[in-house]
Amino acid sequence: MWSHFDNLGPRCHFDNLGPRTTNLAEGWHNGLNTSLGVAHPSLRVFLDWLQRYQFEIQCRVLQLLAGRPAKERRAAYVKMDNDIAAAKLRYSTNIGHVFCYVFPHHSYSESFYATSVQYLDHMSYLVLGV
Repeated sequence: MWSHFDNLGPRCHFDNLGPRTTNLAEGWHNGLNTSLGVAHPSLRVFLDWLQRYQFEIQCRVLQLLAGRPAKERRAAYVKMDNDIAAAKLRYSTNIGHVFCYVFPHHSYSESFYATSVQYLDHMSYLVLGV
């Protein structure tokens, strides 16, 4: 449940329903590296790519302005986002149960730990496939 700062102040990433990174340029940069095909392209290769990319963006903007619907996200990513949201809800419910019903008892820390480890294991499976 690490935090980051944005123009609204500190925020908890756990509550984030948008992109799973705090650096929005990171995804674009990854796509750039993938589309270039090399880690350190020559200036000519980069400029050629930049011209093609500009043309693609201009075409896409014109299509959207003309009423074409936005591209649908891949079903796998939609499913992953839904699974992550469900896991967050389940974790919040389970932690709420620990602090509402188990907390006065001395074993609450063990319940908190077990619930958190189960959540983190499940999240690592969802996100990393580990």
